[in-house]
Amino acid sequence: MNATMFVAPRTTRHVHRWAWKSSLGFWTLLAWSLAAPAMELVFREDFENGWNGWTNDTTYNIDPRFAWVITAPTNGPLAAHTGAACAATLGPGTDCYLVSPPILLPAVNQYSNHLWLFYWQWQKYLPNSASNVCLSDVKIRQLIPGPIGNYWGPWNIIDPGTSGVIADISPAWRRRGIDLTLFSGWPVQLGFGHSGKGDPGWFVDDVEVWNVPVFIHWPGTESFENGWGAWHTDEGAWDLGVPAAGGPTNVPDGKFCAGTGLDGLHPSVVEAHLWTPAFYLPAVRPGERVFLQFDQWHDYSTAFGVAVHWSQWWSSIGWTWPQIIGSDPLLVVQQRVWTPLAVDLTSLAGMPLPMRLGFEHSDLSGIGLGWFIDRVRITVARFQILEIQPQGNDVRLAWAAPAGTTNLVQCSARLGGAFTNLSPALIATGSVESVTTYLHVGAGNGTSPRFYRVKRLP
Repeated sequence: MNATMFVAPRTTRHVHRWAWKSSLGFWTLLAWSLAAPAMELVFREDFENGWNGWTNDTTYNIDPRFAWVITAPTNGPLAAHTGAACAATLGPGTDCYLVSPPILLPAVNQYSNHLWLFYWQWQKYLPNSASNVCLSDVKIRQLIPGPIGNYWGPWNIIDPGTSGVIADISPAWRRRGIDLTLFSGWPVQLGFGHSGKGDPGWFVDDVEVWNVPVFIHWPGTESFENGWGAWHTDEGAWDLGVPAAGGPTNVPDGKFCAGTGLDGLHPSVVEAHLWTPAFYLPAVRPGERVFLQFDQWHDYSTAFGVAVHWSQWWSSIGWTWPQIIGSDPLLVVQQRVWTPLAVDLTSLAGMPLPMRLGFEHSDLSGIGLGWFIDRVRITVARFQILEIQPQGNDVRLAWAAPAGTTNLVQCSARLGGAFTNLSPALIATGSVESVTTYLHVGAGNGTSPRFYRVKRLP
């Protein structure tokens, strides 16, 4: 990729004129910023009106006793997530579904919209042992048409990449997201399948189903000031809000951030992702690079413990398991200081299917508050000539280039003529993009035109 620049000869009035062009188009630094399309609420239950069509179901379970109650909790979390009431496994049963009323999921185009279940949970089971294993999970069943009437089919795994057995201990209200898109267009029931011995058990509140557009581009900078939107977690740990005492101060943008220890306590869940909404990452031109940029505050026993993963949507199976991007885990040298990080996403650019990015907390030490992030954005770093400025008898060239690229300044006496090298190879430093300059000594004192070219080396 070359960019050619022209500097006119000096006249008797010492008036300098210059222009520049690129035969393959100008490169700029672009931060995508489009208004996020609206989400549409499909279903909501906050349990403030009692059972409201929800039921216990032990039809095919080993333990026939019911487990779920609708109540204002007096143990466990001591309060519902919102309002006064929530659903909780305070009954004697150890193998029981909390079944929703029928929900008609709208038909959606999975490449433009997804259906998401978002709900809040608090759970604490007895430690896993030979006599007790927590296998609690959220499942789904469809209404099947039959020759003598419709019937409810078996309970199914919802989506391999977003559903699954919950952590046995997560004693704080945390928001979880599960993709229901594979069942769009069907009447369904959701089943919160309690399986294990509670201590005191599983608490569920604010169950919602949303129709969420897939972002065509990343929607600007996310600073979490407007709440969750379509962000979600898989195993808990993460929350949004103002960090408590002992955590990070001076949040980079606004008051809120995302973090694993917002309450000032070490997260009890040892591994969990904070997932972005689904979006497309457009293709880039040769020489361009795409970066995930964010500010982070890191409080672990080592310089590791965090990573950024990605997941892609497949129409037949749903979301893939988290996959590594570049270095895994990330190396964060500075502890307990807000610092910027950049992750190169160029290898993922142009994929034709929706994707998500996951910020992974992973720590077994039980020390520290974990990971906090803010100001999440995606940036395309491109080549851009900034100025050609005569300085006395010299000419100063300045250009921006993606970090890590190597560039060379060349010069020619005529347009279309042969170019000769002026500068040594100049490497753009920094994490995303940097400005490089070169001073052509004596070039502003001539009487002949000069054409400059900044050439990107392989």
